[in-house]
Amino acid sequence: MKLRVHYGPIVALVGTLRSSMLTSNQYEELLRARGVDGFMTRLRETSYGPLLSKLPLR
Repeated sequence: MKLRVHYGPIVALVGTLRSSMLTSNQYEELLRARGVDGFMTRLRETSYGPLLSKLPLR
């Protein structure tokens, strides 16, 4: 039973890792589908901007 408690967060983590392999265009399409238009643009304006510029998001 304890394994089931920890299984959910693991699945969520794996999903996050898989989604992090998407390109920035795929991110923006995904976020638009979820109703968060321009999220990546706002994220680039924050302190994550320099970090995102180092990642191969093209």
